[in-house]
Amino acid sequence: MTASASPATMVDACMTVWGKPFQTAATLLSLFSHSSELIDRIYIVVESQQPQGFSISALESLLPDALRRKLVFYQPKYFLAAHRTDYDRCLVDADYRLSVRYQYGLESTDKAAMLILHNDVEFFSCPILPILHHLKDYAGIGEIGQCWNCPAFQEERCAPLSFQEFIDSKPAYSEVKRMILRHPKLGAGRSFKLIKNGLWPRDQPLPMPECRLNEFCCLVDADIYRKEVIPHGTIPPIGSSFFVDTGDRWFREMVLNGYKFKHHSHPEWKHGYVANRAGFTTKTVRGQQDANTQYVLGEQAAKNHLYSKYGVKPSKSYFPLEE
Repeated sequence: MTASASPATMVDACMTVWGKPFQTAATLLSLFSHSSELIDRIYIVVESQQPQGFSISALESLLPDALRRKLVFYQPKYFLAAHRTDYDRCLVDADYRLSVRYQYGLESTDKAAMLILHNDVEFFSCPILPILHHLKDYAGIGEIGQCWNCPAFQEERCAPLSFQEFIDSKPAYSEVKRMILRHPKLGAGRSFKLIKNGLWPRDQPLPMPECRLNEFCCLVDADIYRKEVIPHGTIPPIGSSFFVDTGDRWFREMVLNGYKFKHHSHPEWKHGYVANRAGFTTKTVRGQQDANTQYVLGEQAAKNHLYSKYGVKPSKSYFPLEE
């Protein structure tokens, strides 16, 4: 049973795809099975460089016609991977800006809201319906913060449900600096290096570097986004990366511009790479296996899931090495 909506309350969705055809298909099928009537279009931004064995045709071969009709594919000019984003180039080079994760979908949608998600998520119920009516009060809703890497969370000064109160308390730069310096190895020392090298703003020490709206599944007010983000505004895209991870500077500047965000931890989905929660990936903690092994085992798990839950078997014409 899928959630239903009038055209006025429908949303679009967007994901950026590098490889993982089976995980991508499983993600789309689980989302479609619970939210098809709420979603109009799904923008699939296919990175310009892909691992061997991935193609749009191969992905489409795993999906039913009703789902394929919702898909809008776009291949950007540049492959930016996880490198630091060039803010100045976003201002002057449209091809570069549209190569930033999710940006093509957010600039193209005509909906008031957009669901942003990764391509390795499994949904057990509709992720949109429980939060859509709250979006009128927020710029975005989803899981807040990379808290497991944040000194303020470690010292119990901040948490996802209380991050706004911590920001409103306006601690002095000296207090934030001392807190970060007490945790030099947390989060690979990223915050520590920012503070140690004098790269963190003294006049606006919050939000913390790790604070963001996690984009592995979140709902964004697309009207506000288009107003504030380049090319119409000055804020960098949500898919950009500057300090710690994807969306860090976007979230920071949105908060500093007075926008509010709501933390919502989704019981209705799970993401494959967070805190050892296995979506279609392995159940080992990241770091215990090399990335290639994780990729292969994750794809195998997703392929098995596609068959056991949806009856989907890969076509040998697109996946000749599959049994």
